[in-house]
Amino acid sequence: MTGKENTIKVKIFGFLMAGIFLVSGFYVYFLSAAVIKTVERKQSVRDLQKISAEYQDMEENYFKILNGFNLAYAESLGFVSQKESSVIIRQTSMARR
Repeated sequence: MTGKENTIKVKIFGFLMAGIFLVSGFYVYFLSAAVIKTVERKQSVRDLQKISAEYQDMEENYFKILNGFNLAYAESLGFVSQKESSVIIRQTSMARR
């Protein structure tokens, strides 16, 4: 009976050790995956901040250019102000049932 009990103990010990190694392997894998995802997220945040700064610079340049379009600039290009506005008005509406 001692030999049979000994083999059962060895098998149980083997299964327990295999289980411990398996759980340890899963722990290391998931921990490293979490660390990698955190590093990627931080890199994405840095990239987003860089893109946001570039966008703000472009928007600032756009508003500088837009502020350059005024009446004096238009007149320097040869445009003249309209003296009287003439608008054609249609008496009936376009949409009918």
